[in-house]
Amino acid sequence: MSISDTQVFVALVIALIPGILAFRLATELYKYSPNPQIYPTNEER
Repeated sequence: MSISDTQVFVALVIALIPGILAFRLATELYKYSPNPQIYPTNEER
């Protein structure tokens, strides 16, 4: 029994959801980091 194309696409969509949530969490935590100057913006370079 092999995996169908639909199952692959469903698995990719399901895996994308935690990725989006992790990115949103990381960007939100970065706003409150104690030293946000680790990665300077374009204006500071």
